[in-house]
Amino acid sequence: MDDSKNKKSIGMLIMILALVLVAVILIVVIIASSGSSETTTQDPASSSTPAIGSGDSTGTGTPDSTNTPSSGDPFVPGTAAKPVGPTTQTAPESGKFKVTTSDIKAGVLLDISNVNKFDTSVNNLFKGDHTTSALDAANAGFTRVSSKFSTIDNTHFLRTEAIDALVAMIASFDAAAGTDSPFRVEGYTAAAAEDLGSAYVTGNVLKLRTLKGGSTYGLNYSAHKVALADGMMVTYDQWFAANAATYGFIYEGLVGSETNAAGQFRYVGTVHAAGIKTAGSLKNYVAAIKGGTLTSVTVGGEAWTLTYKEVTADLEIEVGKNATYTVSGDNVSGVIVAYKAAK
Repeated sequence: MDDSKNKKSIGMLIMILALVLVAVILIVVIIASSGSSETTTQDPASSSTPAIGSGDSTGTGTPDSTNTPSSGDPFVPGTAAKPVGPTTQTAPESGKFKVTTSDIKAGVLLDISNVNKFDTSVNNLFKGDHTTSALDAANAGFTRVSSKFSTIDNTHFLRTEAIDALVAMIASFDAAAGTDSPFRVEGYTAAAAEDLGSAYVTGNVLKLRTLKGGSTYGLNYSAHKVALADGMMVTYDQWFAANAATYGFIYEGLVGSETNAAGQFRYVGTVHAAGIKTAGSLKNYVAAIKGGTLTSVTVGGEAWTLTYKEVTADLEIEVGKNATYTVSGDNVSGVIVAYKAAK
């Protein structure tokens, strides 16, 4: 009799414990569900960012919505690029890093011409075409131009840093203008890889054609106007001239006919782009740094020191303990270094 009562008591206890366990599980599920249902406000520019390739669109050219541009230019859409150049590095505790003569021939500021040709022994030369897989392109440091930013034959590529910055710039253009304008990108191709005297071989240079009407694309940006949020009407040319540097591009502007440099952009990173915009051209910028008349540039409220070093043998360059720096050769005799002190 006692055994029967004991068994019933144990059974009741097990049932109570099971009910308690189920109740705990339900409470946990309800709490988790309420936490995951919270909404996140997304930057309008990033939400409208078009996909132009298989690469990530969060590279160094991506706008930082927490920053406000220092420029009073009315064409600036309200976002500023992060003040970093391409392939930035952190100096070690010694505050020094080493460069070699091969560094003269690598980087985003190379003077490419028939006299100073692109050095394939130092730089990766990628001969991609329409059969190249996204993985092969990515492994080579490139992304195929596709989707909204289309090409005639799907054989154009850009270095991934440049295409990420282009995505950010055009998304900002669309957000500022309230449009979704189609563009066509002409960049690096297998044919361009054969011309070592053209800057297109770097993978950082492109032409951005705008829709003229129907399926025809051209480079007459001045013929197209957009209305900004404040009602101001500006041409595409004015917008790009005012904003390209914010996303790390040199904008060559409308010079000459559509067969040469008209509508040409070159990705150099936001630090160098800010300096080049002030100097007027890449050639003037490098010359000013070499001559010591340009020693710093301010981007996003942060000062970057600029210096030029001739490199005839292995050389140590001091930038300060844990400083952030970026280095590019000029393809002639030395390297340009931009650096900022560690916080």
